[in-house]
Amino acid sequence: MPAKNIVKVYVDNSFYHIYNRGVNKQAIFLGDSDYRYFLYLLRKYLDPTFKKRYIDPVTGGNHFVEGASFMEDVKLIAFTLMPNHFHLLIHNVSKYGMARLLRRIGTSYSLYFNKKYDRVGGLFQDTYKAVMITNQEHLLHLSCYVHLNPTELSEKYAKNLKSYDHSSYNYFVGGRKAKWLHPYILLDMFYPNEERAGNCYADFVESRIGRFLDIRESVKPFILE
Repeated sequence: MPAKNIVKVYVDNSFYHIYNRGVNKQAIFLGDSDYRYFLYLLRKYLDPTFKKRYIDPVTGGNHFVEGASFMEDVKLIAFTLMPNHFHLLIHNVSKYGMARLLRRIGTSYSLYFNKKYDRVGGLFQDTYKAVMITNQEHLLHLSCYVHLNPTELSEKYAKNLKSYDHSSYNYFVGGRKAKWLHPYILLDMFYPNEERAGNCYADFVESRIGRFLDIRESVKPFILE
């Protein structure tokens, strides 16, 4: 029987928690450059303004290539990248949007990682897992769980969650902005004013620091580990 959430139900205009980890639980991010490359891929496929410059080897002229944008198919709401796994919360706008996006990112990142570290074979444990979220409150609490993941790595992040560079938390509460990320989908639940909503969201998440296992239990039907 297939593992839970490997066989997916694809529904348009729906919300999903997506998770994957390294084969045998091995690390998939070994340094800052690896985290940056994964985020580069998210931007490449989701940012409507993304363009990559290259120099024509014959003429020497500059050219720009548009990213293979899935911005009309998927909206990324929140993410956290951990040393051996990642979490994404998405709005799946078109039915197979997330399937195409995750296939492209998984393949591109695996090729990058294997080439960089001179390895062969699959990088990820299996195909990504996904569970559909049908309740806005569940989506909000899942974002809390996703953003609190780094507190299990180090007390440093429990004391200052904003200091973890590989999550979307600072896009929710720290004033960072990106065209490929849509935190307002959750922040609008607090206030239409972005700054006040960010402050309220920070209170919501940080008041739960130290209770990660409780939060994990509360969203257990929607997590995939």
